[in-house]
Amino acid sequence: MAGGSGGSLFLAKERRLTSRKHWIAFTSGREDPDTRPWSCRSVGQTCKSLLASGILNVSGPFETGDAVSCLDQDGKEFAKGLVNFSSDTLARIKG
Repeated sequence: MAGGSGGSLFLAKERRLTSRKHWIAFTSGREDPDTRPWSCRSVGQTCKSLLASGILNVSGPFETGDAVSCLDQDGKEFAKGLVNFSSDTLARIKG
């Protein structure tokens, strides 16, 4: 602040996340969907949901309406969202 060398400058974003989007983005839980190209594209580009048939694995307990992470087979997160089913139900109807 006094003009010396060192330190970091963090600028605020121009737009803030809504509290709902912040909650989705920064909460835990996990859905491991199929990594076939249509699964990734369907979530990120053409529509906003993933069918149970595209899910390969479900981990961690979660309830309907919880925020979860969608991971590819390498464990890389590519989306987050709210689930319509609990982890128990998804484990039964996946893939």
